Amino acid sequence: MKDIKQVIVVRKDLNLKKTDLATQVATASMGFLLENNESERNDEITVKLSNEEAQWLNGTFEKIIVGVDSEQDLRELMFRAELEGIGVYAVRGKTKGKHENDYVLMCAALGPDDSSCVIVTGKQIGRAHV
Repeated sequence: MKDIKQVIVVRKDLNLKKTDLATQVATASMGFLLENNESERNDEITVKLSNEEAQWLNGTFEKIIVGVDSEQDLRELMFRAELEGIGVYAVRGKTKGKHENDYVLMCAALGPDDSSCVIVTGKQIGRAHV
């Protein structure tokens, strides 16, 4: 059985309260299910899952939370993940202060996927080459 994980990347520069951060991380973590909903009805969800996504949902839900310094850093990681074929679910929300009343990119979930595929180091993400 593969080691499956999801990486959630959050922006540190937004200085979110812990409760707000937890809300955004939870939204990102489960958001891929709703994004892939194929049902035409509002009262049901039909999602086709990859083998890795199904294993993750039936397993440990392993998540790793990492931070980046800016929106640009987050966008770069999201772009690299998409190029590698890793699923990306972005979360936008409102913040207080500088960005008040604007929806900003807050965090993104990468995967779930094989842990050898979702490797985040600094600003890099990619598949491990064995």
